[in-house]
Amino acid sequence: MKKAKGFSLSELDQKDKSFDLEAQQEQSQIDSSEDIILDIGATDRIMPVKKPESEFSRLLKNLKNLYRQTAGRTINIKVTLDEKSFFYELMSTMLAAGISIVQALNISAKQASTKQLRSLLESLAIQVEQGKKFSEALEMYPKVFSQSEIGMLKSGEMTGQLSNVMQRLALEIKKGMAVRAKVKSAMIYPIVVVVFVILTVYAMLTFVIPQVKTLFEGMNADLPGLTLLLLDASDFVQLYGGYLFLGVLGLAFGLLSFYKTPRGKLLFHYLFLKTPVLKDFIMYLSQANFARSLSNLLSAGVSIVEALGICSASMGNLVYANLINILQKDVKKGIKLEEAMYNSPYFSSLLVNMFSVGEKTAKLDELALQVANYYDDKSEKMADNLAKLIQPLIIGIVGGIVGVVVLAIMLPMTQLLSQVGNI
Repeated sequence: MKKAKGFSLSELDQKDKSFDLEAQQEQSQIDSSEDIILDIGATDRIMPVKKPESEFSRLLKNLKNLYRQTAGRTINIKVTLDEKSFFYELMSTMLAAGISIVQALNISAKQASTKQLRSLLESLAIQVEQGKKFSEALEMYPKVFSQSEIGMLKSGEMTGQLSNVMQRLALEIKKGMAVRAKVKSAMIYPIVVVVFVILTVYAMLTFVIPQVKTLFEGMNADLPGLTLLLLDASDFVQLYGGYLFLGVLGLAFGLLSFYKTPRGKLLFHYLFLKTPVLKDFIMYLSQANFARSLSNLLSAGVSIVEALGICSASMGNLVYANLINILQKDVKKGIKLEEAMYNSPYFSSLLVNMFSVGEKTAKLDELALQVANYYDDKSEKMADNLAKLIQPLIIGIVGGIVGVVVLAIMLPMTQLLSQVGNI
């Protein structure tokens, strides 16, 4: 048994017995030599005490919460359209089942396929749990969630239709993915052919033409102008091929850097709308996106002025973004949407007339959706036919290049054979 000054715990382990601390202290002063036995036998009456949290562990916990709250803002987070569509669809299902939004976000985080998406969803859950609205939390991540999506979700929160809005967003993203996939597949063929032609011409000028040049020099004959031009091109590529390659890379880098600036992007988007074939395709896509975004926002309860502002911010083509921004200002002044759109060459008569009927019948959201579906179908069909439209042009260019090279080589050969025949 260990000895300690004070009192016996065995005395306290008796029912209905009080303990006078002052009296015990006086007694200990009177008889300081007496040792009081500390009875630790009744261990079943001792309750465990929770270990206090250290400052270091508290700091780590705060840093972890801070990281989750700032995930997506401090790192360049990337979320694919497929992941975002699945997120909206899963959230819509859980909210419709009565699950709270914080719990739904935590469940979605556990279902996330990447660490970045998991951190983003955990951050959203923490911010909503701390009192932020869901739409306000999304505004912290503009690279992931567009203005159109945030506007629709904000309206869904106000009207209690958040689950329906998320379901609609999931469907819209899937439809947009289908259109993009068709456009990419249509553009792969011409890009591959153009790259192949460039590499083939470079190989011919670097390896084949120099061999032919040696043959022609041994003929001691006057060469046709086309052949001389081909030989000069071969010499130029051999001497300055490296500089030419660097020049092409520098030009591409310069154009890409200029395109990333607001003025450069606006200029390129304007030129795209002036390019044959590409013009119609971009107009179909832009009008479909505009009509669909406007329909979704209006059906979610957003006002026409606010909806136009959100549509302007979410448009991919800056020419259309500026036009819709002007529409918003005109509508705010009291001008009808039909009248504001009437004189623009970038809005089709079908779109203007459907919007006019929609304004008069108070069914603008429904008719805008019909127009969006129509132009989506047009753009999908045009994407399917784009390769067929470009294929003859590419074949003509490739055939022309090959024909010029073959003709430049065969002309001196023909002259040589004719001279031998005359002998």
